[in-house]
Amino acid sequence: MYNHAHDVLTEKGINVTRSQIGNFFTSLEMSGASLTVMRLDDELTELCDAPVRTAGWRAGM
Repeated sequence: MYNHAHDVLTEKGINVTRSQIGNFFTSLEMSGASLTVMRLDDELTELCDAPVRTAGWRAGM
């Protein structure tokens, strides 16, 4: 799914700068996938790259 989405975005001239792939939040007996795309400016990029340690997400530690 990711590879296809990346290819489509690239073909449309959209630069993919960040990607996270995995099981981050799951629900019992629920199948499927989720894809989130957001436009990043300098401020949002800095915030997305900031260290975080929560029950559901850890990065930059």
